[in-house]
Amino acid sequence: MTPERLWDAYAQLETDKVRGAGVQKLLTDIISLVRFAMGETEVLEPYSVSVEEKFQQWVGGKGFSSQQVMWLEKIKEYIITSVRIEAEDLQEMPQEAFQGNQLFGNDLIGILDELNEVLAA
Repeated sequence: MTPERLWDAYAQLETDKVRGAGVQKLLTDIISLVRFAMGETEVLEPYSVSVEEKFQQWVGGKGFSSQQVMWLEKIKEYIITSVRIEAEDLQEMPQEAFQGNQLFGNDLIGILDELNEVLAA
């Protein structure tokens, strides 16, 4: 049984509660499958969709500049594929680490922690 087959099975059983088909076939879609199976969510949708919705709600009320939002979008994409991000992960992405420090200064670690809490929840 693969995540794709399990997703397809839910799509056949509960058509009105399944969105997408794990289109990107990300390993993180297993999180969505488990949450749906445990009844934690009413709709089965790709993990990326859930993270995107949470990100838009979070970033919308923060008043970030367009440059900051562009950087935060990259971090969101990292979280979609890896579930969370740590400061050490930025070292693998030198440009992002530099930009993050430049754009957010001492607030960078707090922002990463907040994104982890909000998006992976």
